[in-house]
Amino acid sequence: MTYTYIRSEPGLWTVGSYTPDGKWDPESDHDSREDAAQRVAWLNGSGEPPAPPAGLLVTPRDRRLLLAALTDAATYRAERAGQWCEPCQTADAGACDEHADDVDLAEQFRALARRIGGES
Repeated sequence: MTYTYIRSEPGLWTVGSYTPDGKWDPESDHDSREDAAQRVAWLNGSGEPPAPPAGLLVTPRDRRLLLAALTDAATYRAERAGQWCEPCQTADAGACDEHADDVDLAEQFRALARRIGGES
């Protein structure tokens, strides 16, 4: 398999390879052509491993995946919190500890998504 890169959108270069049937199979996204070229060289067996970028250590593609995962996690926890159990009915706080934790986690997931540029 040989890796290459393409300019997938303005300011974004995607490293990947083509499958035998000609389908593009992305491997990683990069904010510069130079970073993409360095990754390709390393994946193809030459050059040094690329240094991680300064600051945020996730690519734009990774960020989109993280936002989707946080949305799924928040939705799951919120739905779980809505499935009250017998201890919820007798709890002073209106929910058992487990379901109260689900509410808190759902909000924490939403807050993290907002911090990394997602919607609330």
